[in-house]
Amino acid sequence: MTNVEVPNMNNTIVQAVSIGLMVAIFLLNTFRVLKAIKLCKECLIILNSKAVIKEEVIRVFFIKLYSIMFTVYCLINDYSSAIKYGNKLITILQESGEKTVESKLSLKLATLHY
Repeated sequence: MTNVEVPNMNNTIVQAVSIGLMVAIFLLNTFRVLKAIKLCKECLIILNSKAVIKEEVIRVFFIKLYSIMFTVYCLINDYSSAIKYGNKLITILQESGEKTVESKLSLKLATLHY
């Protein structure tokens, strides 16, 4: 019975975070950025507490969530938070080998530092 519950729980977590991402993007697109931040943070809490999901799936979620957080904080001129989430995103992109996205983000981060 436990073997049956774990995949279902993983599915539920993946679905919840996927829906959270879609809603966060909608909130961002409709300029409700503070709600988008709150929702992304809740998704991050779920992902950090549930490490039984495949590494690749978690990585994709973290990339998406950190990208949204970086964008939102840039929009509201909270550059210290934008840099925080941008640096987290850079680390994941480096581990993933996504050099093009990493280099574009590095340039954006450089402009925030100066």
